[in-house]
Amino acid sequence: MFLKPDLSERGFAVAFTGLVSELGDSFFLQSDAKDFAVTIENLVSVVLADFQLSATIVPRPMSGAEQDLFSGTMVTSNAVLITDANEQEYGGLTRSWDGEGLDAEAIPEGIPRVCSNDPCATMGPAGGDCQMADWSRPAFCD
Repeated sequence: MFLKPDLSERGFAVAFTGLVSELGDSFFLQSDAKDFAVTIENLVSVVLADFQLSATIVPRPMSGAEQDLFSGTMVTSNAVLITDANEQEYGGLTRSWDGEGLDAEAIPEGIPRVCSNDPCATMGPAGGDCQMADWSRPAFCD
């Protein structure tokens, strides 16, 4: 599955922590497990228990691509899909994923940014689900 971000204010944004370590000419990302419950388009809720991402990150100079490349797995111990009419539990899931990085100038105004004081300021009013309420601007932004 190739992940392409929704670069509108109607999508969702979550923050997670983890570790990035060097792996030769690339890097390895391992997020900490976290529970997420996001609502998409005010219609469907997705609840993920113990969600974790892992990925190898190949920087663009090494990949020859226009962007950094990501390839890894997403794991959750339980997934639930909720609509007005139904709630479906799927149990634990593992899915491989691929993606690519974005340059800051390619991200439209209003979309959460790491160095924002309030990354969710425009998403909520536009119908998006931004779960970064306890956000504090990282020191490296200053």
